[in-house]
Amino acid sequence: MKKQALGIIAMIIVICQFNLGTLFAQKVRELPFKREENPVKLESRRTMDASPLSLKIAMATAQPVSGQGLKFTLVITNNSSTEISLYNPLIALTPWLINEKGEYISFSNIRMSMDVNYVTFYVPNFEAFEIGDTFINGKKHEVDYHTSETINIPANGTYQVNLSVLNVRVGPGATSDHMGSAINKLKKGRYKLSFRASISTARTEKAFFVYSLNTPEIEVDYGQ
Repeated sequence: MKKQALGIIAMIIVICQFNLGTLFAQKVRELPFKREENPVKLESRRTMDASPLSLKIAMATAQPVSGQGLKFTLVITNNSSTEISLYNPLIALTPWLINEKGEYISFSNIRMSMDVNYVTFYVPNFEAFEIGDTFINGKKHEVDYHTSETINIPANGTYQVNLSVLNVRVGPGATSDHMGSAINKLKKGRYKLSFRASISTARTEKAFFVYSLNTPEIEVDYGQ
């Protein structure tokens, strides 16, 4: 009888764990990046008509308040049979948030146009987000995005960076590259969120491409 009771308890625990995992999985959304209609053109470089890469953001649409902020993951997939060297993709990645008052909360990584045109290598302080772990084909890798001009995406491989929004600006300065308001911690609430990005190959790549991308908008509950 005691064994049967223990067996029932163990089964209930397994079922509860499954249900919680399923519930969490249902809240995770994948936001594919789409190319803007007018791609960036550089007169000094021959550009490809299409990129062999696909990009998306994966994130839970309901998250508790934490010391890391609102978490999300950038996923880059190389659909070609050759390794591709990319210009540091975090430099031109920007999350755009709108709070419940309709105010824009955002950071832009400045000097993006300078980077895209390869005038110089400039790494911002990444105040748009916190940088977490990097995984290449599921294996953890140490990458310093503050000093790395390029990253390598293996052939038919997947590159994943865990990120989060923690510090924000509210007000006129939030939608520009100028310091228009004070930095605040992201407060709990319901937000509308989308992402902008620019993706380009490294200077050394012969098959060159550079594209501006964006995701659709979603609603996210942070600590609600």
